[in-house]
Amino acid sequence: MLVFNPVFRQAGNVSLVQFGTDYADTFNYIAFRKASQKGLISITEVDSSGNVNSLMIDNRSDEFVFLSDGDLLQGAKQNRVLNTSVLIEPNSKIIVPVSCVEAGRWRYTRRDFGESEFYAPSNLRRVKQVAVVTHLREGHGHRTDQGKVWDEVSNYASLHKESSPTSDMLNTFEKKKHIFDRDLNDIFPEAHTNAVAIFIGRKLVSVESFNSRQVYSQYFEKLIRSAMMDSAVHHDDRTMNKKDAYLKLERFISKLTEIDFEKHKAVAAGEELRFASDEMTCYELSYEGKTIHFAALLSSEEKRDKIYRDSRGMIVINFGHFKGRIFRDILRNDYDYAMRIMLSPELSEVMKRELFEEALRYAPNR
Repeated sequence: MLVFNPVFRQAGNVSLVQFGTDYADTFNYIAFRKASQKGLISITEVDSSGNVNSLMIDNRSDEFVFLSDGDLLQGAKQNRVLNTSVLIEPNSKIIVPVSCVEAGRWRYTRRDFGESEFYAPSNLRRVKQVAVVTHLREGHGHRTDQGKVWDEVSNYASLHKESSPTSDMLNTFEKKKHIFDRDLNDIFPEAHTNAVAIFIGRKLVSVESFNSRQVYSQYFEKLIRSAMMDSAVHHDDRTMNKKDAYLKLERFISKLTEIDFEKHKAVAAGEELRFASDEMTCYELSYEGKTIHFAALLSSEEKRDKIYRDSRGMIVINFGHFKGRIFRDILRNDYDYAMRIMLSPELSEVMKRELFEEALRYAPNR
């Protein structure tokens, strides 16, 4: 993934870097919202009895239609969230795997599902994707652990001090929506962008991109509202600055080249690349070699890189003999060891360059 024309924005302790990618607008497709507004797509229970973990999508349009794994679907017998992103082929029907986010209802409120204005929280999506990777490896398809999904829904409501008679995740969002929407007035999708990196406090929590700039703009508000909801319970009042945000994004993109992805057939059109660890889940939906949707969801647990900057902006070494020491001090007191750190195979090229620039500024004259 190549990054073009990054733009930094901030609202409270949520910071964004919007950017363009090298694959922007290389494939023609539309989002569920547009197809639904035209009456050309429907999402329903698989039959009159229903199945908690499956839904039917009927695409009656002549276009590919996209839905994200973060989409919360509202209606029918109970509200659901997609287990994975899907690209539905023109004029086709398909059964897709979903998880329930409303444990206390199993009755119709309407015959089909509509798009909600909310997006699943980052940690819920991460929990889903870890389970999906495990089940795909075992040959069980794009299943999640429904019990863990319900636990996440319950924990989220508890963190926000909300409750619902049907244990509905959407209820939590709806009750808090007014608090965060005023901040959305000052943040908008930049015209040239199709991707965003989101920080809460000083931690990178997600990176998400869409092939289509228009589809990105349609998802943007939901993505940011979800991040703001997350920020309210993460209790990280630190703020990110533009320079550090760009640097952290650059480091992340560099790390992607080191990941050993697993390849799987997608639920609908295309194929997927997936990776899951304790720190991050990462997946890409592509079609005919073109990225349609990419999402990396990072753990809310704080885990420092091999080098990081402290609250004063100083580079701290986080490995080896001088772990926990400020690099500037190492340069002054043990120049030769500082040079060995800069050449360490444990560091990415981006990190090595950052240390080199620091050395040019602060190394003693030799």
